[in-house]
Amino acid sequence: MKRIFSILAVLVVISMLITSCGTPTPAPTAAPQQPAAQPPTQPPAQPPTQPPAKPAAPAAPKFDSMGAAADEGTVKPVDKQPSKPLRIAVLGLENNPFWIPVKEGTQKAAEELKAYNTTVEWIVPGDQHTADVFGKAIDAAVAKQYDAIATIAGDEGMVPFIDKAVEAGIPVATFNSETAKENKRLFFVGADLYLQGQSAGENMCKVLGNKGEVAIITGFFAVEAHELRRKGFEDALAKNCPDVKVVGKVENNDKGDVAYTQAKDFMTANPNLSAIYVTAGGPFGAAKAIEEAGKTGQVHMISFDFVDETMQYVQKGVIDGTIGQDPFAQGHDPAIRLYNYLVGGVVPDNARLVTKADFVTKANIDKFWQPAGGAAAAPAAGAAPTFDSMCTPDDEGTVKPVDKQPSKPLRIGVLGLENNPFWIPVKEGTQKAADELKAYNTTVEWIVPGDQHTADVFGKAVDAAVAKQYDAIATIAGDAGMVPFIDKAVDAGIPVATFNSETAEKNKRLFFVGADLYLQGQTAGETMCKVLGNKGEVAIITGFFAVEAHELRRTGFEDALAKNCPDVKVVGKVENSDKGDIAYNQAKDFMTANPNLAGIYVTAGGPFGAAKAIDEAGKAGKIHMVSFDFVDETMQYVQKGVIDATIGQDPFAQGHDPAVRLYNAIVGGEMPKCGRLVTRADVVTKDNISQFWTPPK
Repeated sequence: MKRIFSILAVLVVISMLITSCGTPTPAPTAAPQQPAAQPPTQPPAQPPTQPPAKPAAPAAPKFDSMGAAADEGTVKPVDKQPSKPLRIAVLGLENNPFWIPVKEGTQKAAEELKAYNTTVEWIVPGDQHTADVFGKAIDAAVAKQYDAIATIAGDEGMVPFIDKAVEAGIPVATFNSETAKENKRLFFVGADLYLQGQSAGENMCKVLGNKGEVAIITGFFAVEAHELRRKGFEDALAKNCPDVKVVGKVENNDKGDVAYTQAKDFMTANPNLSAIYVTAGGPFGAAKAIEEAGKTGQVHMISFDFVDETMQYVQKGVIDGTIGQDPFAQGHDPAIRLYNYLVGGVVPDNARLVTKADFVTKANIDKFWQPAGGAAAAPAAGAAPTFDSMCTPDDEGTVKPVDKQPSKPLRIGVLGLENNPFWIPVKEGTQKAADELKAYNTTVEWIVPGDQHTADVFGKAVDAAVAKQYDAIATIAGDAGMVPFIDKAVDAGIPVATFNSETAEKNKRLFFVGADLYLQGQTAGETMCKVLGNKGEVAIITGFFAVEAHELRRTGFEDALAKNCPDVKVVGKVENSDKGDIAYNQAKDFMTANPNLAGIYVTAGGPFGAAKAIDEAGKAGKIHMVSFDFVDETMQYVQKGVIDATIGQDPFAQGHDPAVRLYNAIVGGEMPKCGRLVTRADVVTKDNISQFWTPPK
C-alpha cells in the first residue's frame, strides 16, 4: 500500500512539473465550461482562464457635438433581434401638459420595439426636474437591472448618477434638459435652450419696439434648462434692445396656476408693464391673467411649446409667439436610439441631437396646430385632401413606401431643375426614393426639361410624361400657366404632385411638398429689419418675376419691411434667372449705383454670387445680406459672416417625398393629411450654423 501511495505521489509531482513548464493554453473564444469533478487520483485542474472581454462598444460621439437629426421623430429600430429580452426605462414628468406628447412619443417607441422583444417603460419619479428626484430614479433603474435608461438631467447633480449607471454597463441617454457639465451619457435629444432663449429675446425686442418693461416667469432657478432660456433671453435683450428693462424674475414650479397668480401680481406692481416672458411650464396661466385683465396687445407675451392650452392663447393673439421643441421626438427617439446602440452598435453622428425650434404666431399657427376637435380629418382612402389645407408631416424626408406590391410595374416621373446647386439635394432625394421603390417594381426617373421654372418649359414636360404613359408625375409648378397641364394629366388618370413651387390658382394636383414661400419672405424681411437697425437702403435680387414662388418671397419680404421698418427703402429689384454669376454682377452694380446701400436680399438661386461681390468689395458687415437654402456655396459665406442669415426649406424632402407619397396613393390608397405639406424653414446664422452644416472636407 505504501508503494502505491509513493507511485501516486510521484505521478502528481511529474504532472505538476509538466503543467508549469508547458505552453500556455490559448484563451477560449467563449466563457469556459465548468470543469467536471475529477477523482482524487487525478492531477489538480488548471485555474480557469478569464472569459474574453466584450467587443469594444462603438465610440460615442463627442459630448458637445451638435446637429439636427434628419430622422427626428421617425428614427426606426435596427432590424435585428436582441440576444435576450431587453428593458429600457424612460424617466419623465407629467406635471404639466407639455409632457403629454413626450409620453405619447415613448409609447410609440414601446409599440415599435415590442416586435423586437424589448419593453419600454415610461416612469414618473416625481414632479420636479431636480437631481434629488431623478438621481434616485436612475439608481433604482440600475438596481432593477434595466438594460438602458433615458432621463431628464435638469442640473449637474445628475452627473454622478449618470456616470455610475454607465460604469455599471448601462447606457444612458438624456432628453428635454441636460446639464452642461460633461458626463458619460451617450447622447441628448432636445432643444438648444440658450439659443431658444435668444430667439425669444430677439422676438420680444421686436414686438416691444425695443423699449418697455418685462417680467420673467421661469420654471425653476435650479434647473439648468430653464436658466439657459432665461440667460439667453436676457442676453438678447441686452444686445438688441438695452432700453427694455427686466422688472422682476420669479419661479412658477412649472405650474400654470402659479404663473397665473404671478402674472397678476406683476401687472399690479408694474402699471407700465409691457410684457411677460415664461421660460417653462404653465404659460397659459400667465396668458389667462393678461386676457382677464383686458390687456391683450398691451402686455405682450412670449413662451414655449405647442400644448393646446398655450396654442389657444396664441390663436387669440394673447401670446405673441411660442417656440417649439418637438416633444414627441424627445419621448420617442431616445428609446429607439438606445436600442439601436445596444443591438446594432449604431451611435448618432452627434451627441446633442437638437430638435426643431419653430416660432409660432397667430399668423402661421395653422401650419402647426388645429384646435382640439377641429383638426383636419384625414381624407378617406382614395380621396384627395382639400387643396389649401396645410401642415408639416412628422415623416418629412423619411416617409416610407407602403409594404405592398403594385399590380403592374410602375413609372413615376419627377420633373426638376439643375440650374444651380440648390437642386443637388433635391435630386439626391429623388434618387433615394428611386432606391426605396426599386424593391416594389417601380421606376422613379429624374427629368430636367430645361433651366427655367416657367409653364412654357414644365407644361410641355407634363404633356410629354402623359404621352409616355407615366403612372404618376411630380413637377414644379412655378406659375398659373401650369394649371391646364396639371388638370389635363389628372383627367387622363395620372395623379400629379407639385413640389418646391406651385401656383396659388387651384388645380387638380394631389398635394404639394415645399415651403410656405410668403411666410419665408416675411421672415427674411423681419430679419433684415433687425440686422439693419430698422433703417437703410436695400436691393432685391429675385430669380424670375414670372415665377410665383419667387414673387411670394419678394412680396412677403417687402410687406414685412413696410410693417416692421418703414424707414428701410428698396432702391431696386432685378431678376438673376436663378444664376449665381448674374447675381454677382448685379450686386456689384447695386453697390456702385447706391453708395449708401445697407442690404441685399436674394429670393432664389445664386445668393453666393451676391455674397462674393460683397466679400470682394470688403463690405462684409457693412452691406448685410439675407437669402435662402443651405448649399455649400451659400453656407461658406454664412460662416464667414458675409451672409447674415439664410432660410432653409428641406430640399431633400422636396425631391424624396413626392415620389414615395404618389406610390402610396396609387398602391395603398394612402393620402397625405393635408394638401400643402409645408417643409421646415430653419433660419441659419453664423451663431447656429454648426447645427445645420459641416464644411465639405
